[in-house]
Amino acid sequence: MGGLGYRVGSLQALIRMRDHGVRPDFVRQLVRAGLTGLSADTLVEMRDHGVSPDYLGELRRLGFADIPVRDAILLRDHGVSAQYAGALREAGYAFGPAQLVELRDHGVGADFVEALRSLGYTGLSPREIVRLRDFGITADFIREANGAGPRQSPDALIRLRTGG
Repeated sequence: MGGLGYRVGSLQALIRMRDHGVRPDFVRQLVRAGLTGLSADTLVEMRDHGVSPDYLGELRRLGFADIPVRDAILLRDHGVSAQYAGALREAGYAFGPAQLVELRDHGVGADFVEALRSLGYTGLSPREIVRLRDFGITADFIREANGAGPRQSPDALIRLRTGG
């Protein structure tokens, strides 16, 4: 660890790092990815939460170039994979970490967002997408609600769905 520029300060911290799987190869990959000077606690937390150099690299390729480690841990804890974030971007939505977590926590899949886009619902906020999902709005429901008439707003779709 010393050869990689890490002085953890105590034997206890070094033992804790080893116990949690923070090995020199893990740190070496982080250094190659441009992450240096991380505390022993941060390294352990990254390892415990599955924030690997590969995961960080995938996020960076998607446009999260300077994502703070804390945000990467948050994303990983909420099941936001790089593939999920990438699929949402392909559907035309570039959300930040907190928004991705909100969408994922409410079961919003990339296929749902893509269906909304294909039905003309672009530029929706994460809150609007979550509300549609939470109220059970589906692509089929939207097609039926819109019929041959004008496109219903998200609020109108929810009112139709709830009978209100």
